[in-house]
Amino acid sequence: MPDGQPDDVGRHGELGAGRAGVQGSGQRRQRGQIRVEAERADARDEQQSREPRTTRHVLPPYDPGLAATVAALSDRVTARGQTLYLTLVTTDAARDAVLAHASGGLLDGVILRSTHGDDPLFRGLLAAGTPAVVFGEPLGAGRKLPHVKVDDRAGARTMARHLTERGYREIALITGPLDTASARNRLAGFRDVLGADRPAVSASAYSTLDGHAAMRSLLREGRPDAVFAASDVLASGALLALREAGLRVPADVALGGFDDSGLAQRSDPPLTTVRIAFDEQAEAAVSLLARVIAGESPESVTGPATLVVRAST
Repeated sequence: MPDGQPDDVGRHGELGAGRAGVQGSGQRRQRGQIRVEAERADARDEQQSREPRTTRHVLPPYDPGLAATVAALSDRVTARGQTLYLTLVTTDAARDAVLAHASGGLLDGVILRSTHGDDPLFRGLLAAGTPAVVFGEPLGAGRKLPHVKVDDRAGARTMARHLTERGYREIALITGPLDTASARNRLAGFRDVLGADRPAVSASAYSTLDGHAAMRSLLREGRPDAVFAASDVLASGALLALREAGLRVPADVALGGFDDSGLAQRSDPPLTTVRIAFDEQAEAAVSLLARVIAGESPESVTGPATLVVRAST
């Protein structure tokens, strides 16, 4: 993680964060084809503040690591004598309001969180010249912005190897919405180890309801002996569906997640998962933004993804 950072995130370092939004179209899966279960859009946003003393973070409503991310960012921003403002972008009007603030020079800096696809916020912020950093790997025009991400592909490979080393053979995947880089990379890592012909369902959002629906869909096609859910929130929904089907974890079906959020630790049984170091990612994001505000062009940062083994596998 980079540690060089100006003392002030723009004397009031205003961090803003982004939106999420897209869909998936329901389609049946051939062998090795991903089925998209539903359709929906997520997002967040808004903001204000003249002198840099304000940091804005834009968030989506159903983000698995949301609480951990916000807490970590708030700590880092407060330590610099700044204020973190959170904005939820769920509508075009909310997005337009953020971009109006940006074009009016009211935002000192923005951190975009959980963006989907080629989010219009990317182009709007770039056009306005607003310092911005993306928390998570962006797609589309967002690739022009520095970002902080975890090595999703390596983390998924680690989980897939763990499950095979435990002796599981019929391993399925519940991945996130495929208009996010994290979902694509976790799918790729899973396939690096297990190939492209394993059962896989793409949830339309990282939510408990979507995890529940995806697990029910997998069970209709035959019971796997292990499932890798690409977030702890998806895993929590999958666990509920398994219990409703009278199946035990891990005796009947092993279950792994991704994030190592509080959900993983409180799960019954405790969830084997891939840990994201939210504190380190937040520090890197704030440091990157400070450097962008100072006129630098910092390189993006990729943090490690670490397997945490618990009772669910």
